[in-house]
Amino acid sequence: MTAAEVFQQIAGFLVQSLPIAILCFIPFSNQEMKLPKRIILPAICGGLVLLSIGFGWMCRTVYDPTGIHSVLLQTAANLYMFGSLVLGAIAFWMDVGTAAAKKFLVLVLLVHYAAILFTLNSVINGKFANLVSSAEPLIIYSLWDVLFYSLLLGLTCPFVGLFLNKVVRTGLPLMEHRSLRRGCAYLTTALLLYCLCIFIVTNFNYHTGITGSSLLTVLLALILTDAMVYYIFFAEVRLAAQNQQLTDQLRSFDQQYRQICNSIEESRRTRHDLRHHLNVISALNQEGKKEELTEYLQQYNAVYQELEMIPLCNYPALDNVLRYYFAQAKEEGISTKIDLCSLPENMAFDVTDITVLIGNLMENAIESCRKLSHKEKRFIHIWVRQNDVSLLIQIENSCPAAEREQPEFSDGTGFVSTKPSPHHGQGLKSVRYVAGKYGGSAEFKKEKGLFTSRVVLNFL
Repeated sequence: MTAAEVFQQIAGFLVQSLPIAILCFIPFSNQEMKLPKRIILPAICGGLVLLSIGFGWMCRTVYDPTGIHSVLLQTAANLYMFGSLVLGAIAFWMDVGTAAAKKFLVLVLLVHYAAILFTLNSVINGKFANLVSSAEPLIIYSLWDVLFYSLLLGLTCPFVGLFLNKVVRTGLPLMEHRSLRRGCAYLTTALLLYCLCIFIVTNFNYHTGITGSSLLTVLLALILTDAMVYYIFFAEVRLAAQNQQLTDQLRSFDQQYRQICNSIEESRRTRHDLRHHLNVISALNQEGKKEELTEYLQQYNAVYQELEMIPLCNYPALDNVLRYYFAQAKEEGISTKIDLCSLPENMAFDVTDITVLIGNLMENAIESCRKLSHKEKRFIHIWVRQNDVSLLIQIENSCPAAEREQPEFSDGTGFVSTKPSPHHGQGLKSVRYVAGKYGGSAEFKKEKGLFTSRVVLNFL
């Protein structure tokens, strides 16, 4: 084997493996990975370069110019490629820290893409173009293989990358466990059916002599069918996400209704208590007990001064929700610290959206504090600021340090709800939905027993 042919094997190995390895990481953000992309991608590329050099050396060692032991070279190359695939899959699996079903789904999708590239290259090179003579001694990657692979990747890889970034990356966070299992079953079935059809077509071609455009037409029909399967599945994911958003909106209306009812009930209780206070004050005044009356008025004034000391922001939608959850936190023995700026009353935010946003964040904060014993520090800190174009909201609360750490801000998809409610896990989704509605963002992180929620809403 000449030096040029060894270089062909190295180039062929890289062009077949490197783009697939890079595409694997596109659907995942840096927050979902143990090593960020700026570290893992160069490491993967360097590892594949070393493996490609080893592949070239192996081919040169096993190569037989007489062609007698060509099967041995083919077998050795397949085993080497399989081992490299396993190593790459292990590196990908260990670095991406998300649900196993999501990683499996992406792997199946890209293995399917690699199988399509391999089949297209084989048909164009060996059957359709008929550019390589079968009389030549076997080498794994001919010059035409390298050229056709490069051409196919140049034509298809940008579209696959766009699909992974725009469709798969946005679709994965929306998938529940059931839809993930269904997706893995769909895509695995599509891959197996594709391999079965290619096997049948190849054998049918061998016996009947179907070649050229006929074989390529059958292959393209299979690829279009698989593309439709992918489109239908991810369209189903988007539809399910839209239905879930509608469900969340209905839940938010119900939550707002319950809070309004609680506010009305609290007003009734306050009026009822006020009548008793007035009766006591009137009785003490009629009896001339000035000292007792003064002492009672001081106690009464201290109670209501405590309520008035809560610094609210003058934005009714936010004030009403905060009052409701402050009362809940007080009943649970959770200390609250508030740092709110004064806000205009006519901000262009839907009352329902503010209720959903703050309600879910405060519910999660209170639920997290409940997991701590009364001997531990239980607190909630709320910070609200306004600039020219945005409303900034940040809530910090104590939480069990034993739960999963996520020291950098992310979209919250890595946090798993532990609530027993049948609607568990929807709170952060609702928060992200409201933030997205106003062109903003919702980010969360947990580090050393402190959970931080940071939301930005842009004024319409």
